[in-house]
Amino acid sequence: MSGKSIPGKDPRFGRSVIPQAARAAQQRSELPDCRRAAREMIRERVPAQPGVYGYLDGQGRLLYVGKSKSLRHRLLGYQATTPSDPKMTRIVRHARGMIWEPTTHELLALIREQELITRWQPSMNRMGQPLRRQPVFVRIDRGPAAMVGPARRASIETHHCFGPIPGTKEVGQGVIALAYAFGLRDCQAKTPMHFRDQLELFAELRTPLCLRHELGSCPAPCAGGCSRGEYDRRVARAVAFLEGEDRSILAELQVEMFRSAEQKRYERAAICRDRFDRLSWLEKRLERLRQARRDLHGLFPLPGLKRRQVWLVLRHGLLSDVIAVTSSPEDRETLARIAAHAALPGPIPLPESMHEVYVQMILHGWFRKHPEDLDRLVPFDRIEVGTSEPRKKESASRTGMPSRTAASPPTADSTHRIDPSNGVAVPEPQRVKRRRRRPHESTVAPSDAIPLRSEPLRRPDSASRTEAGSG
Repeated sequence: MSGKSIPGKDPRFGRSVIPQAARAAQQRSELPDCRRAAREMIRERVPAQPGVYGYLDGQGRLLYVGKSKSLRHRLLGYQATTPSDPKMTRIVRHARGMIWEPTTHELLALIREQELITRWQPSMNRMGQPLRRQPVFVRIDRGPAAMVGPARRASIETHHCFGPIPGTKEVGQGVIALAYAFGLRDCQAKTPMHFRDQLELFAELRTPLCLRHELGSCPAPCAGGCSRGEYDRRVARAVAFLEGEDRSILAELQVEMFRSAEQKRYERAAICRDRFDRLSWLEKRLERLRQARRDLHGLFPLPGLKRRQVWLVLRHGLLSDVIAVTSSPEDRETLARIAAHAALPGPIPLPESMHEVYVQMILHGWFRKHPEDLDRLVPFDRIEVGTSEPRKKESASRTGMPSRTAASPPTADSTHRIDPSNGVAVPEPQRVKRRRRRPHESTVAPSDAIPLRSEPLRRPDSASRTEAGSG
């Protein structure tokens, strides 16, 4: 089997973007041939907490990397008489050793797992990955006679890119519907273009190079069927649809569908219906992505080891950094500096590598599955240097990510402090005048705010720095 070997006699997963304060020491063990002995070893050595694990072959190569919210329970499942997944049997059959690394939170285990898969490319992680689950971007060229099509990677210098969206087949169908509905070309990039208003020394009669012009779905910029301005307006309207600013094309397709049905042009009505369904699917996925980028913009606290607090720095839905801080003033000021820098206005970034794409999808999926964690997210603009007065939370918007307003606590009379005993941020209510609670009223927890100082900042000690990823 192919795969990268972990160097050294004692294999290690390697460095990580996740700081050591969020990861316990890695452990390794030979895999006993007897299932009973393997189960006893797992019960004795593997903790029942979140983390990542890997199976090694005889040459020290990673066969498979996985994660679990309970390492002990998951690894015991591999040694069951009848494992729940046939793939477990194949992995154990080829494995000669095990390695595991506990983390302080399941979300960190998910990020660490993707990091290890990207770095070591285990053979059994790559086998059987369905193409339909891979993320894709929708791409529209920025040049003349712009093309529309799917793309594996984002390139904002030469294209308008929207995504990533999981589902290769569905995105491909949506891109075709987009091209036909807005009249954009989807032919080869090397096809020569001749606009109607293009000056030529010798005019010649040109014919369209495909059937789409005859079908009425392309203005034929290759044969002078439209001017440059007319085609650019089509492109601008398609971009506005993908950005969520103009959804009128959906209403137009509905009107045409009903009109065609009334005229008993059922084939045309079915075509309009299919385009409406595919564009609606594409619009909903992009709206969910936009909502996630609006919501996931702040600091997300997670537990750490050795009296440290771990913070995920999320910027427009992307993982910008992972830091571990103590309760020292220097670390708190460093946290304030990072928050101030991340809050600076600028264009919304796109993931630059497939690893960033997959990590972004992990984050978005986590907060959709655990909407209550949105209440723990601390916006950058609520971490104000030199004051402990929090700013009022904005209400969550309408679709995509689950709303935060339903369970959001009041924000006017509480702050956060870092407990010196364990380094964890805990709510600290201020002194306010309280009234007697009526029987029908309920109590709620205080909100998030962190008082920080504004003196000159310096980097935290080496123990709390984020380790740079090598993969």
